[in-house]
Order: sequence, then C-alpha cells, then structure tokens
Amino acid sequence: MILNESEWSDKTSYLTDVVIVGAGAAGISLALELERKKINVILLEGGKDLFDEESQDCYRGKVTARDLPYGLYNSRLRFFGGSTNCWAGGCGELDKEDFIYRPWIKNSGWPFAKTELISWYNKAAVFLGLDIDRIRNPEKLKNMPPFHGFNTRILEFTKKVRFKHEFRQDLEKSKSIKVFFGANLHTVNRMSDTDSVESIQVVSFNGKKVVLFGNAYILACGGIENARLLLNTEKKGRKAIGNAFDNLGRFFSDHPIAPCATVIGVSGKLTDFFLNSRKFIENKKGGRSTPFYRMPYELQKKYKTLNVSIQFATQEEELGAGEISAWKIKRLLSKSEYSSIKAKDIKNVVFNLSSIVNSIYDRSVNSGRVALRFQIEQLPAKNNRITLSGERDSVGLRRTKLHWEFSELERHSLNVVIAYTAKCLQSANIGTLKLDSQLIDDPLDLPMDLRGGQHHSGTTRMSLARETGVVDENLKVFDSENLYILGSSVFPTNGWVNPTFTIIALSFRLANHLKVTRF
Repeated sequence: MILNESEWSDKTSYLTDVVIVGAGAAGISLALELERKKINVILLEGGKDLFDEESQDCYRGKVTARDLPYGLYNSRLRFFGGSTNCWAGGCGELDKEDFIYRPWIKNSGWPFAKTELISWYNKAAVFLGLDIDRIRNPEKLKNMPPFHGFNTRILEFTKKVRFKHEFRQDLEKSKSIKVFFGANLHTVNRMSDTDSVESIQVVSFNGKKVVLFGNAYILACGGIENARLLLNTEKKGRKAIGNAFDNLGRFFSDHPIAPCATVIGVSGKLTDFFLNSRKFIENKKGGRSTPFYRMPYELQKKYKTLNVSIQFATQEEELGAGEISAWKIKRLLSKSEYSSIKAKDIKNVVFNLSSIVNSIYDRSVNSGRVALRFQIEQLPAKNNRITLSGERDSVGLRRTKLHWEFSELERHSLNVVIAYTAKCLQSANIGTLKLDSQLIDDPLDLPMDLRGGQHHSGTTRMSLARETGVVDENLKVFDSENLYILGSSVFPTNGWVNPTFTIIALSFRLANHLKVTRF
C-alpha cells in the first residue's frame, strides 16, 4: 500500500513490526524480503513519488575540503526509489581480500569473511535477475578480453534499475507493507538509559507530525544521510545515538574514478583497441557486462597499495592548462579547497577558451583517445567525516558538513598501478602509457576531474567492538537493542567495486537476522 502525505498524516500514531527509513535500494529490498517472511513494515520515503525541489533541498550542505565530483546536492536523489533513479545498474562482488585485515591499511577488515555473504550475494542476483556465475567467473566468458598480468573482473548490469518502477506494483498490492511518501524522520525518541528506540516521529512538508512504534527500526538512507540523521539525535547531556566513542560520521569513503593516462601505440595514441571497455559485452539474456582489470593481491601486498582496478576507455583528451585553471575556479565557486586563485589561472582560462569548449564537447561524446581509467578503494581515514553545520533544512534538521580528502596511500596506489599497467602493455606489445600532465605537475594529489561521487561509504562502520565502530556484525547499533543501519555506510572498507549489489546482499542477510532474533 502506498500512501501520500494527506493519507498517512490523518492519524497521530501507527504501530507496526519494522519501521524502515529510506525507500531506495536498501529499504525497498529489505521491505519486500520482510513481507515474504510475514513481517509488517512501514517504509518511509522522505521525498515524494517524483523529483521535488523541496525534498532534494534537504541534501544541501557544506564542504570543508575537497568537494564530491557532483557535490552533496547532486550525488544523491531524494524521492521514491532513492538513488536507484540515477543508478546505472552495475553489479559486482567485493573481493575476499576486502574483508580481511591488511597491516598496511589502517582500520581495514570486516567483522566476517566474504564467505558469510556468498549465499546472500546469490539471493541478490536472483532478486536483480543476474547470472551470478558470470560475475564470479568472468575469465570464462566469451568475448571478455583478458589483460595478462591482471585479474579479470566485471560489472554485470541488471535490467532492474529504477526500483520505483520495478517494484511499485508489489508495494501497491502489499497488505503488509505501507509506504509513506513525504514522511521525514524528525525525532528519535530513545529509552532513558540506552540507545534503544522507543518510537520515532516523522513530519510531512506541511508540518503534520506522526509517531511510529515498532519492534525494530532500520535506517536505510545512504552513506551520508544515515550519519546525518543519527548525528541529529544529539541532545543536551546525551551523545548522538551510536556515537559513544566518536566514530559516527567518520571514515567517509568514496571511489576515486578518473582517466589518468593515454594509451600510446606504435603509431601514436590509440583511439580504439580490443581492451576498450566502452564495447559492452552482451549476454544471452540481453544484459551487458563491462570488464575491469584488478591488480593482483600479491602485488597489492608487495607494494602496500589499496585494492585497485583499471579500465581502458575511449575518453576525452586530457586536461590542458586552461581546463585545469577552469577546474580550480569551479572549486573556488563551490567553496572547495582552492581558497585562492592566481592571476595565471584567470589568464589560462581567457587564453584557452577554445580548448575548454572543445574539452567539454569531447567529454560529452567520450572521444579523443583511449585512456587508462582507475577505480580504487579509499583508505578508511578517521578525519574524513560527516558533521553538522549550524544551518537547518526545511524539516528542522541540521545540514551536512563534509570533510573529504585523500591520503598519500591513494596516490601511491595510483602510481603503482600506472607503472604496472605500462609494463603489462609493453610486455603484450600493445604500447605504453603517457601520463596526464596534471599528475606530473602535482605528484601528490589525484586528478581534479574525478568521476563517480555516488558510492558514499563508511560513516556508520561495522565492527566487532563498540570502541571502533557504530554497528555490530548484524548491523545493530551498539548500545541499542532495536536500531539497525543498512547501506554502504556500514562498509568498513569499500574495495574498488560499486556498492549496490553488496547493499542488497546485506539487506537479505538483515531480514533473515530480524526474523530469527525478533519475530
């Protein structure tokens, strides 16, 4: 059953088994699985059925270091279906090494091994209509080109992308799921002496307030919003829920993704070749896959790098002096890390307007060269964090303030994989690499024109001990008996692979845990 604001706000309170805050990939998959287990659910969508500026405005915030590629406002969507409304559908499994402690990566390791998720990955594949064998054995696929020296990996693209359309009928017909549109979490009423939840209060955009009582409560609002909502529970004399050891909002991670070098063949730069990932591989069911090449774990361990993968892709030309200066000005205007702009930057833009326009065009049509692109894990650094600004959104909650920057380990990992890729290209008699000039000019930072920015992770991290995390291995908030968090915010490390497939696997695992322990 789906209810608009005017339909659910005519009551003062509701009682149900489970309250889920957030109707994106995590919330919808969890609600449908709980329905199958005969558990009643209220699923809260803070936005409405369609995009609405009033709702999206709640995602505005401040950035104190490097901005996300699409900013806080544009890297998420706040209406029914959440960020599946801009999801490309790429699915892949985290590597087994992502789950283990790696001595050269501080704060690495999950509370369990990858084997714990195998059956739930299987279930997620069925849910999304994917062939799990393709994901696990990409080297056996026809027309999937190997790159000698690297592990072949793929992202398999599901057709079930827009959850608001794919599962709308199921939710409308459901007798055990009530979906509330325009229902914004406002207050978490907790017990007097613990972080357990007594009830929550939601508010509509027209000011109507309703109290919800449940046996269990789940936050499923994404890698940034889960932390923001919990940080807003801080009251005088009481820390925010889940923040007994100041871990809430910390360890924010994303996937740095960008082109970084040009592939050079015997006759100059290549405009196409057989490893070009733009040539998506079609499968028999009409789906598609795209290859990634992961640097083997033995080399990661030897050179002490993060988990890193690469692609080769037809791409726009590298940034020139004018484009780099334009990026600096863009960052200044977005209140990012460039606090001052030099006269040389203004001059570069003025005298390179033509190349800047051409660069924008090339970017829109993916043309110009075959580039080496990287997609790497980010170090779970404690200083990368979500806090709250003094400004409030229209619901009355304090807005997000993000501090996000890179460590030496990200750049070291990039340097290693670039050098190793060049070696492998030369060994295969394909060619070599010409490093983008911005990486030569700045030997410490990552490229300015990062892509991605929608794989937010780590801010309510999973841990075996309350001193080092926010939730336990079953996603229950430490010091709470009935509050759980679902989504990539619980990832202790984010690997290199896109997170949604793992989120849905964790969703099915959580549904099973709730059924066994609470119902």
